[in-house]
Amino acid sequence: MNPAQQGLSHFRRAILDAITAVKAHQPQSYLHLVYAPELADPLELLGESKREVALIKPAIPDVVGWSEDACGRLITLDCRRVAAYFLETDAGMDDPLMESSISQSYAESLLGQRVNILQTNDDPGQAERAVCGWIVSPETAAQISVRLSASSIGMGIHRRRSGVRWYNPDYLEVLWPTLTATQKQGLLGQGVWIAHDGNGRLKTYASEHEAAWNTLPPSAVRLDTTQWLQLENVPLVQQLLQQWKSLCHETARPLQPDAQEQLHQWVYRAREMGLDGEDIAVYAITAMQMPSRFAEDAELIAAVKNAVQQGDKLSQSLPALLDRYREKRALKQPEN
Repeated sequence: MNPAQQGLSHFRRAILDAITAVKAHQPQSYLHLVYAPELADPLELLGESKREVALIKPAIPDVVGWSEDACGRLITLDCRRVAAYFLETDAGMDDPLMESSISQSYAESLLGQRVNILQTNDDPGQAERAVCGWIVSPETAAQISVRLSASSIGMGIHRRRSGVRWYNPDYLEVLWPTLTATQKQGLLGQGVWIAHDGNGRLKTYASEHEAAWNTLPPSAVRLDTTQWLQLENVPLVQQLLQQWKSLCHETARPLQPDAQEQLHQWVYRAREMGLDGEDIAVYAITAMQMPSRFAEDAELIAAVKNAVQQGDKLSQSLPALLDRYREKRALKQPEN
């Protein structure tokens, strides 16, 4: 087995093991593929009629950018509906779409074969990955789509009507840690969502309080201002993450496992200081290369804010600011 085949084999095994573990506790559950053909339909599932399909779409007419064909969707895997002779152990896992979705996810998650929105000029924020994971749940695709669609309605930080693309793993990964137990329950119910994060690591998302499953009614997730800010930072952070990965590769330095979290922190701080546009990217990428106490240095923060007030471009003024910062740090170092 060559390295590429071995990599896919390990990738496949991890997914199947995760699904099997959930099914051991929920043997009667359905297995749903979360699929987002917003920018591409690599598995040619648009118009799928043999399997149960439910769209994820806000139930309001004035949210733009949610065309029917491009909508995220839940597709129930069941080989009995498409190829009954494949059935050996589990109708969902024996569906041939399970294997093709794993291969496509491997290409998107680890080989980087996603839609490049910088080249295609597509809208940042749409799912660059078509395979957005798998959900194991006692609820049908239609029932889960009602949960996700209801929770897709919201008002962004700029007070415009907006929608949350929960099916996009880039958003799910960022928002999930900020959700309350009630919000997680409203979003997934008893379901378990298995998906890969931005670094290709397999993650499992599930409501934390099983005792509440039968007592809490489904409720739409409403985001607060901080959560909306994180949401709106995701497209920029994803672009910066790719730049940082390339820079790490060029300089032979290891990529920090929490690189995405760090970039979210730096982008948030940049906006707090009044930076915008290209200056945010300059600040964030620079901060990734600085000591961990970079953001807490009061003098440097004051200098950056002053540069913003003066109308200076950070790309031009930052080198001089950093030189002064390093000189002051060197003077503060105790002598040997």
